[in-house]
Amino acid sequence: MRDLRSTDAVITGAGCVTAVGRDLAASHAAIAAGATGIQTLDDAAAGSGMERAAVIEAPFLRTAVPDEMEPQIKFLNGAGELAVEACTAAVNAAGLMDASYEDWKRGLYLSQMDSYDWSCPEFHNAGRAMGDVDAAWDQLAMNNQAKRRVKPFFMLESLKNNAFSFLASWYGLRGANTSVAGFSGPTWTCFDMAARSLARGSLDAALVVGAARPTSGVARAEMDAQAVLPPAGDGAGALVLERHGDASARGAPRHAALLGFGAATVEPAEGTWTPPLEALVTAASQALAMAEIQPGELAAVIAPALGERGLGEALADLPAAAGAPLRAFKAQVGHCGLAAEVVEACLALASLEAEDAGPVLLLSAGLLGQAGAIVLARA
Repeated sequence: MRDLRSTDAVITGAGCVTAVGRDLAASHAAIAAGATGIQTLDDAAAGSGMERAAVIEAPFLRTAVPDEMEPQIKFLNGAGELAVEACTAAVNAAGLMDASYEDWKRGLYLSQMDSYDWSCPEFHNAGRAMGDVDAAWDQLAMNNQAKRRVKPFFMLESLKNNAFSFLASWYGLRGANTSVAGFSGPTWTCFDMAARSLARGSLDAALVVGAARPTSGVARAEMDAQAVLPPAGDGAGALVLERHGDASARGAPRHAALLGFGAATVEPAEGTWTPPLEALVTAASQALAMAEIQPGELAAVIAPALGERGLGEALADLPAAAGAPLRAFKAQVGHCGLAAEVVEACLALASLEAEDAGPVLLLSAGLLGQAGAIVLARA
């Protein structure tokens, strides 16, 4: 493993909320004990493939916020509130607000989605007014019912920039930033962009935040229809990243370093969302080479657990990964959609510290053949 450079991104604070724990310590303890947040729900027929999920119960936001932020809470959906919860824990753990970084040198990389918007409850009254749900509805008549019954402000809390604005305003995150959307896959780029921004000096601190609630009935039906194998899981994770040199100088905790990155996209087999092994192995190879991991150093590989088969055997062809045990979290916390990468990075970080382990390779995957890899190591 290569030596840590002053410009390497290190994690100085982490926050995590899952269906097995309201904070990172509780989530990690539950995972280590073999607990699972996946349960059988009563809103779907048994055997439908939609009846199991890992749901976080409201209230989602339990953290006290400043008085001036209180009026903005009503614009946050559930995933937005989880993002605030996880982000606040990470910022406090890092002591970020005590750092001397200027606002324009602190950035936010947010990945957020809330599937409870997808059922469009605001339109239900218009649908009920149409009568027989089994009949073909006249489009013009439906439009007229919607104009009469649907209030335009329904769009406010569904906007994806609400959590972004909330966090940026509260914590002065006014530097280089971005947000991503979708279901699974693009969150990996948030880590990469944040680390690059730190290395080139565009930012002094970056927050990578992922929050998602993919557990609504509509989302679970979509996952089932597309044969996405793991049950859905609510979750949020947040990491504060700083340059190693700056974090050391201000005496910030340095939990782990991001030593290597890799990415690849290979078209999956027709009719499947299973991550292609070629993409996973290519991404892993890039990240391991960048981190200069030597044979026998890697403590574990965190697998995407999206139905891929033969991953251990495929990684055995990489000397730096050969023999490293595979671990996965989705069987316990579910598939957290856009939050999966950040949640799993937080859990991997907690495992590193609890086990005083060597470097870990975190693999992630989207549903269109994307694969990402990050090497985490003790800082």
